[in-house]
Parts: sequence; C-alpha cells; structure tokens
Amino acid sequence: MKSTSSSIDAELCAAARRRGEALRGSAAPCGGLEQAVEMLAARGYEPHLEGVEGATGAAARVVRMRNCPFHAVAERFPPLVCGMNLALLEGLLGTDGPVHARMDARPGDCCVVVETSKNNGD
Repeated sequence: MKSTSSSIDAELCAAARRRGEALRGSAAPCGGLEQAVEMLAARGYEPHLEGVEGATGAAARVVRMRNCPFHAVAERFPPLVCGMNLALLEGLLGTDGPVHARMDARPGDCCVVVETSKNNGD
C-alpha cells in the first residue's frame, strides 16, 4: 500500500506544480525576493522578508510566510500538504529563476521559505 500512497503523493505534488505554473501563466520566473513577496501576498500568504545568519556570518534574506493558506488541512496531513505547498510555489515562482522555494518548517509559520538561488549573483 505504501507504493500506492507514494504514487498518489507524487501525482498530487505534480498537479500542484502544474497549478502554480498555470497561475504564473506566460510570465517569466519570479525576478527577486521583493517580487516574490508581491506574488505571495496576492495568493493569500502573509509574506515578510527576514534576515538569516549564513555560514559566512553574513545575513541572507529569505521570505517567510506568517500564515499557511492550507493550515486547517496541513495540521492533519503535514507531509502531504507541505509537499504540495512547496510544489505549488515552485510552479508559481519558477525553478530556473533567481529565487527558489524550499522547506523550512517552523511552528506557527508556513513550512516553505523563498530565498535567492545559490547560482544567482544577488
């Protein structure tokens, strides 16, 4: 049964990614953290920029969400819902632009953060 569950999870995440891509439409991938804040706010998230201490001691900026639009269902099925949320945001923001979404679960916040891609010169 586990393989069926994994298959369903993968299909749901793929559908979420396609939905994010459809929401983005023909627009290019998200151009930066400020644009990500605008895009996320327009979709019901409560994004804010936050500085995070990096390995080099420099503060890197990330976008965290103060809420999860899927909170009610995420409390019951966190791995599935958080994975779908990540896939949705990957589709919405694009995966080959200057920012990317990744998991970083914290109590009370959304499980996904957005940060500058490592291959970006920002």
